[in-house]
Amino acid sequence: MKLIKSQLLLILFLSSHVVIAAEVASPYLKILNKDASFDRMPLLMTTVDASITGLIVEVKVTQIYKNNGTVPLEAQYVFPGSRRAAVHQVTMKIEDRLLQAEIKEKQQARKIYQTAKKEGKTTSLLEQKDPGLFTMMVANIMPEDEIEVELVYSERLIPENGKYTFNYPAIGVPSVLNNKKGYDHVKNQAEMGFDMIVKLNSPIEIADIKSTNHKVDINYLDAHEAQIVLDINETLNFKENFIIEYSLIGNEINTGILLYEDSAKDEGYFLMMIEPPKKINNEDVLPREYIFVMDSSGSMEGKPLEMAQEVAKQLLSELKPNELFNVILFAGGSQLLNDISLSPTQENIKKANNMVDVSGAGGGTNLLSAIQKVEEIPLTEGYSRSLIVLTDGGIDVSLATMDLIRANNHKQSVFAIGVSRYNNDLPAIEQIAQAGNGQEFIINDYEKLDEMQQQFLDYVRYPLLTNIKIKTLGFEDVDLQPSGLPDLFSKRPLFLTGKYKASSKGSIEINGLGGSSSFSNVFDLARVQSKEQNKAIKYLWAKEKVIALGDGYLYGGIDHNAKIEEITALGLEYDLLTAYTSFVAVDKTVRNTQETKKVGNDSQATSFDSAGYGSIEDNSISLLNKKLPTFTNLTDSYHDTVIKALDKAEDRPSITFILGKDTKSSNQYYTSAMQIFAKSPIYKTDVLVTNLSSIAEVKNYLRANKQQTWGVINIVTHSSTWSGLSVKLNKTDNQILDVFSLNRIISDKNFQPLSNAVVDKNTEIRVLGCALGKHQQLLKMLSMYFGGKDTNRPMIKSPKDYVFMNAEDLQIKTFENGFALIHPRFNSNKGKLFQLIKEKNPSTQTKTLDQWKLKPVQISTTLNASNAIARKSAQEIAQKQQNLQIYLQELGAHYSDFSWSKSSQGNKIVIKGKALLFTQIVDSIDVNLMSVLDMNDDNTVQIIQTK
Repeated sequence: MKLIKSQLLLILFLSSHVVIAAEVASPYLKILNKDASFDRMPLLMTTVDASITGLIVEVKVTQIYKNNGTVPLEAQYVFPGSRRAAVHQVTMKIEDRLLQAEIKEKQQARKIYQTAKKEGKTTSLLEQKDPGLFTMMVANIMPEDEIEVELVYSERLIPENGKYTFNYPAIGVPSVLNNKKGYDHVKNQAEMGFDMIVKLNSPIEIADIKSTNHKVDINYLDAHEAQIVLDINETLNFKENFIIEYSLIGNEINTGILLYEDSAKDEGYFLMMIEPPKKINNEDVLPREYIFVMDSSGSMEGKPLEMAQEVAKQLLSELKPNELFNVILFAGGSQLLNDISLSPTQENIKKANNMVDVSGAGGGTNLLSAIQKVEEIPLTEGYSRSLIVLTDGGIDVSLATMDLIRANNHKQSVFAIGVSRYNNDLPAIEQIAQAGNGQEFIINDYEKLDEMQQQFLDYVRYPLLTNIKIKTLGFEDVDLQPSGLPDLFSKRPLFLTGKYKASSKGSIEINGLGGSSSFSNVFDLARVQSKEQNKAIKYLWAKEKVIALGDGYLYGGIDHNAKIEEITALGLEYDLLTAYTSFVAVDKTVRNTQETKKVGNDSQATSFDSAGYGSIEDNSISLLNKKLPTFTNLTDSYHDTVIKALDKAEDRPSITFILGKDTKSSNQYYTSAMQIFAKSPIYKTDVLVTNLSSIAEVKNYLRANKQQTWGVINIVTHSSTWSGLSVKLNKTDNQILDVFSLNRIISDKNFQPLSNAVVDKNTEIRVLGCALGKHQQLLKMLSMYFGGKDTNRPMIKSPKDYVFMNAEDLQIKTFENGFALIHPRFNSNKGKLFQLIKEKNPSTQTKTLDQWKLKPVQISTTLNASNAIARKSAQEIAQKQQNLQIYLQELGAHYSDFSWSKSSQGNKIVIKGKALLFTQIVDSIDVNLMSVLDMNDDNTVQIIQTK
């Protein structure tokens, strides 16, 4: 089977981003199994009950599926949402069984799910994979079961052109996540039902409501409330997105506030809104200051850089004589146009254009240094400062960068503009805008550049209030989210949420500076009525708090444990799905006593998949080298300038590195590999290198001997899922090549990847070792080690199973083998050992320990020392390390499988985990159980250009 290449795409489910490239998609059950005995699980009915409170919507989505097959199934329910969606309730009903999911710490929830699945109980696990993407595994779905899934989530709506938009996707829209190997997740059939009701309640009067593409009945209850119901004739013909637009604009700057109080907990939550007026006068508009922060790193080469230059020049031409601007370029470092912002004189504009017209992109992506320079530029009283970041998204957004933007988001509005031909890194662009309380804009269509640019210009053209200050009077312990407000623009309202002690609520005062006058308003919360229908404010506040803490996806290591613990505590307290909390539900009844067929493909929802383990060999060798071939009519520049015939990896020069030598006559792995790559018509390579012994030497060889951008790079070495590659990082030291050592090198400020002229996104590095294909984190690190952190780095491929070099027929083959990871404390108890091996590898047919071999394994990670760490046990520290937990989860293990210890090395602490790895002995290989390795089939894992 051919491996379908996948892309990491951010899907926006209920969001009205100003310019966006991705399609919205409805929740669906992911069906991947092609077995003809399985019928698909059709969607029978969808109902949506949405309640909009000002700019918050709480949505209850109920969908009914049915197992029409004849066997029990495990399914994956995929819910594409927006990054601001706060999922806070999950219910599943199967026949007469109601499963109310509970929020748990992520690892605990997974353990509960796995246990219930093995026991034959119907169970579900909802996790946040990334901000904006949620998946739920459902196990033990019996034949004829009807599954009713109910999700409740809240989020903030983002207005466009002065209008708020509620957008629910049409049923039957193909999902970009749907795997091409499987069935369509839904079909728009006549018998499939849909129903929708939307309740709208606003603290500011509703100006108008419109349904753009469906017939609806609108009932205005009063000036602040309305109800929208889908016309009955539309319920079986739901082929277009359901879009409701409404406006809250009045004749002047308007404010409103909503309250929700929980008297039992003495907690109150408020939502305050500031709406711009419908019409504005010239004297109301503040003078502007634009600071352009332009990405000039290597991934911006070509059209992305040209588009960024065009946008910057257009904005510069918009400035009036009394306004200001500045320019910062960033790549590995940063360059500032002037220490203070300049007036848009002809000479200054020319100077800026010359700086913007950089001759070419190159280098790293150090956004932090650019933001630090922004904060050194003095503010000008009465001016509205807009920070405009122009990037293709191929950048690292560090926690320090986000913290610095958040700390100063009251001084400036942050707009992140994504410019790219393809592969926009939307999360990075969104994170920048969110940290600065701003807005992201995505421009990825050259033909629509002028239109997209005009939309952005309209958005930022008219700032109305700056230097907005919020004062709380008479309160205790008020927690405001966001902590500071940016400027008010004519097409961007502002919002503020807060949590307070309900028994001591006071007043909120707002002050701001306008173009012709100041603005001031006071709300006395004692005079505002708390309503149950405003309960979504509670979840909005909690989600905004999580976002302000970084969502957890920028964290790694003990340094951020406090924030990770705070996010976890918020998730548990508010029943909120986060990076560290999940929903799990378990039926008490054992319903399935036979094998469950898996529907869906989520490696994190299965336990201890079969994996190979290769022996570690000495790797010093000195043999022949083939001379590099000569290539004519080629240049050393960026690969886009090379002839089109070399755009594919197989059309470029190939090279193979044999990194090791055979020490056993029974395992002629490296000798056979040399013969295969020298003679095979399938695997024959242009260059065969056999005298290297470390991955650093491979990297240096590629750089030194480059005559043209490399195509296929084969690296042959013994390996295992657990030990990584058997070669060392460097010839001169003794560093093991694993995730943690690679990460230390990549994170070092002096790290130098190969240039795009040596390897690029069309290069394939094929690591031929046992079972590395299961270790995607390691492959991703290798991709960055060779090509850097931008999106132009090479693709890495590696087999999932054992590799066998067959010199007789000059073929590379693979076969499966089992393993089990056991805690060392069970070493002396043979009965317990075999029981655990069977539990962790249920597919094995062996009956005694004699058919397994034992090898101790160890993993370690180095942390910055602190008093807090020193006081904790090694196991406590290991449990809190996110990068370590991700590593273990990927390999089907848990921290409790290891015996942990810690030691000090200067100002560092080393955490080591030891375990026993049992692997199944293979005395002889049955050729019928082997398959020929094609690097484009299911035996390989591909790491596509994502971050």
